[in-house]
Amino acid sequence: MKTAYFLEQRPPMWWLEASETSAIGDEDFVTGDDVLRLGSQSVRLEDIASYKVEQISERDVEGLLLNGTMFFFGALVFLIGVLQFSWLERFLIGFVFLSILGIASMAEVVGLNRIQYMQLTVFTHSGRKLKFSSADDRDVGRLVDFLRQVVGR
Repeated sequence: MKTAYFLEQRPPMWWLEASETSAIGDEDFVTGDDVLRLGSQSVRLEDIASYKVEQISERDVEGLLLNGTMFFFGALVFLIGVLQFSWLERFLIGFVFLSILGIASMAEVVGLNRIQYMQLTVFTHSGRKLKFSSADDRDVGRLVDFLRQVVGR
């Protein structure tokens, strides 16, 4: 199941904190003194210079290769024990079981199980880079629409 269905709207992982001067007047009025919060990071709106959006796609290959290698090593121990050290033949069941697990782990490596998420980098006039990542394309889209208005004014 690769598609997630949201039954109710989650609160965004970014929000705008109004400064004292804009909180007094109209609620929809955004000033440069307002602060944009991206998770635990924050930046003043007048300090935002530009932004970049990219889609990141990665796989956990190292962990799956380690699992497959360990399963094959355990299967090899059982096979050598039965063939060379005269262990009981019932230990061949362990060899078959661990071999199947190793093959399944290697099949996962070849498979197309990718982790995909959107990463937004905000560049500031002071030279800082703020990174915001989310698996929800809608959340990143709302942030990009907001930043397009802020950078465009």
